Amino acid sequence: MSTDYDFPVELRAISTEPDGFVIPHRRAVIRTDTMKPLGVVSDKYTLLPHAEVVDTLRATLKGQEVKETINLTHNGARMHLEFMLPDVTFKVEGDDIAMRLVVANSYDGSRKVRLVFGAYRLVCSNGMYVGSLLLSLNHRHVGDVGLEVTQIRKQVTMITAQFKASAPKMQKMASKHLSSPKKFFDAKTLRIPAYLAKIAREQFKQAEDGTVWDAYNALTFAITHKMKKPNPELAMTLGKNAWGAAIARLQ
Repeated sequence: MSTDYDFPVELRAISTEPDGFVIPHRRAVIRTDTMKPLGVVSDKYTLLPHAEVVDTLRATLKGQEVKETINLTHNGARMHLEFMLPDVTFKVEGDDIAMRLVVANSYDGSRKVRLVFGAYRLVCSNGMYVGSLLLSLNHRHVGDVGLEVTQIRKQVTMITAQFKASAPKMQKMASKHLSSPKKFFDAKTLRIPAYLAKIAREQFKQAEDGTVWDAYNALTFAITHKMKKPNPELAMTLGKNAWGAAIARLQ
């Protein structure tokens, strides 16, 4: 995966050869530094540069301590940006859990601009997606898609309170013994690859208490550190599956 997000892109008409017939209602997204196509989109599609997304989020979080990670896939067509906020934390069984902001953008029409909030376990660098989505702000690539710092800042303030309110669920995980671990780590039930379920199951065996929290962290460890090929989009889906499985054991 690349981290060079600030490159030029253009929307261009698509025509056939040799007659030059212009295909209606479609445009090609071209990365002009390499002249490689990144996708085919509707003629209503509006580009929102990766650099604008990065700059807007940096401005939104200005003044806060943040740790930033940027990854690009599909020749730069898809960007996955993460900010970890180590000053916004709570503790679960002695673990510091920090708030995490994940931002996605694309040039190939595969997604809207998406901002998702989750969590980050500092002691082992495990990425977590708390809830299905703590919050998701979707911006379509149509019309004026510019991001507003003021709007996002208000949402960050709101989500900080929601993030801290998720602490009791994690603390309940830490106090509840996991019954039937074999059933819990079933790959089909979890909807995760079998090799990751196996890694998580072995990781869980090393836990002293055998709680739901231990099982959840075993899953997030496998998803964060042991995927055969880095895939931020898949990790997000698997992380939400892990959270759902852990919450289900609290019922």
